[in-house]
Amino acid sequence: MLKNFLVSGSICAVLLSAVLPVQAQQANPESTLYAQGAPQPEMVDPASISQQELEMFVEAVQTISGIQAQSREAAVSVVESSGLTAERFSQILQALRSEQAPDAPTEEGAIAMSDISAEELATFEQAATQIAQIQQTAQQEMRQAIVDEGLAVERFQEIARAVSSDSGLQQQVQQMLESQG
Repeated sequence: MLKNFLVSGSICAVLLSAVLPVQAQQANPESTLYAQGAPQPEMVDPASISQQELEMFVEAVQTISGIQAQSREAAVSVVESSGLTAERFSQILQALRSEQAPDAPTEEGAIAMSDISAEELATFEQAATQIAQIQQTAQQEMRQAIVDEGLAVERFQEIARAVSSDSGLQQQVQQMLESQG
């Protein structure tokens, strides 16, 4: 169960932290609403994106941004109420990831699994399960927000990739976000 959490949690974390490269100021189109390892569609021509689609995209971005903020707050609340500090939760998560991928680089301050008590691990697993549920709900809400704005999720993804790769489109979206925010 914990292994499934880590895999799905990693995907959800990518989703929550980088649904929109413009919003997060990242230029990684592979991180937008895709499962890791899934084939990536070709880039869409920015000229094929209508003004109406761009407006719907910006509205969805704003809604998604709010969903992400709420999800982060809820996850922090879960960690805090578990009795673990955010730092300790992160250390345990890193230790579990390092155990599963021993060749992966470790972060400064990383701990070994042997440094984690059974009680801490049980507390971590309970909190992680709650966070996974929060992430799953957030993912569903983000997808629904896209649809509610009148875009198919696939079209939203195409526009997000185009925005992340075209500086002119990035500027246009940023201006639209600023004028509405």
